[in-house]
Amino acid sequence: MERISSNPFLTPALLRQSSDLRAGLQKATQEMTTGKFFDQGTALRGDFSALAATDHALARLSGFTAATTELTLMGETMQRALSVISDATTELAANLLRVTSGASDTLLSSILSTGSRDFNTAISALNTRLADKSAFWRRCF
Repeated sequence: MERISSNPFLTPALLRQSSDLRAGLQKATQEMTTGKFFDQGTALRGDFSALAATDHALARLSGFTAATTELTLMGETMQRALSVISDATTELAANLLRVTSGASDTLLSSILSTGSRDFNTAISALNTRLADKSAFWRRCF
């Protein structure tokens, strides 16, 4: 590297200034790319209460997100179980309406076995579990 000046006192000062400028440029580049201050204490002037409040709010929002996701899954599970029960009762109701117009013993026996199977299906749907929690049972105390 060529010396800029022949003055022996000026060259170290220029090198130190050049080094400081490079460090400042690197710090500014890092802050711009990450979006975070290099030295948060200096940027906040020692008052970390606003930063702590923001971190606390973000943690609470994360908890709300987890709870909302869990409740969404539980609601979808309950909806699927109720859909199964609804389909079974609709089919059974149609079969029972057919029986009222006069039915043979074999048709009646078939409808009874279908109704029994649908009842067991409804009970199984009401006993649905998600993440080791019952979908339809809640403690009220």
